[in-house]
Amino acid sequence: MLAALKTDVWRANHDLVERGLVIETWGNASGIDRARGLMVIKPSGVPYEGMRPPAEGFG
Repeated sequence: MLAALKTDVWRANHDLVERGLVIETWGNASGIDRARGLMVIKPSGVPYEGMRPPAEGFG
């Protein structure tokens, strides 16, 4: 499901910040579901602080 993939990618990007593995907006995590042909990517240049988990039922 797309919503679950979005949540996984949000969590991965949040973890990068929490662990000090990214500087400003450099670096990001993406996700892919090959079986369903889905890909979710954090846009470059988007501040991590502005990212929120996907809304329930979004996607």
